[in-house]
Amino acid sequence: MKITCCLLSLLLITFRVQAQDCTRLEEELNKGNFASAYEIAEKLGKVESAHCTNLQGQAHLQKGDFDQALALFKRAESQSQENSQEKANSLNNIGLTLQSTGNNREAITYLQRAYDIRKSLVPGKSEEIAASLNDLGFVYASTDVDIALSNYEKSLAIYRSLLGSKNQKVAQSLLNTAVIYLQEGFYGEAVNNLNEALEIWQELYSEGHPNEGIIYYYLAESRKATNKGKTTTKLPSSWG
Repeated sequence: MKITCCLLSLLLITFRVQAQDCTRLEEELNKGNFASAYEIAEKLGKVESAHCTNLQGQAHLQKGDFDQALALFKRAESQSQENSQEKANSLNNIGLTLQSTGNNREAITYLQRAYDIRKSLVPGKSEEIAASLNDLGFVYASTDVDIALSNYEKSLAIYRSLLGSKNQKVAQSLLNTAVIYLQEGFYGEAVNNLNEALEIWQELYSEGHPNEGIIYYYLAESRKATNKGKTTTKLPSSWG
């Protein structure tokens, strides 16, 4: 009996520590501190929570370790209940990883499955639906900019209506739409979105955020494009 009680206590402590580490991992990912996030993900080892496994996969994805990221996301999918938000998150992450390895067609299939689940769970507007639209836009950006821009603009509109103007998801959507505007030659719209995104990140992160560097890069690109009448931009990494 004492041994059983000790084992249960040890398990509870382990789960509590894992939960705390998963929370820290999510915080580091949200801040853009990917090196720190990767260290936490490695320390965690194998976990039973689909949410935490997805976070581990995101840490590996940001490091460029696509094979391990894909394996973790598939594990998270198997850990998730059918037609749940976590199942949709796992499918979405698999899609983004496949896109990173150049498998766009397969990526869209997974992203669309994630979007369909999210739409069935929350008809109307939700952050999850906005995230799916954003990620579909990201994949379509390399094949069909019109579809990409449509998805990005829908995502931005939903985020604004749900979260207000001063939110990092709004800032990311502004950045994504700005890149498409640059590609299409809409320099004024691009600069407006870039400046608004920069203002949001500076307000939210007084010590700076990695995406500020991306914005300064594209602001410089827009100035060069305006002078030369053309631009050659590349899409930044997108995250939900």
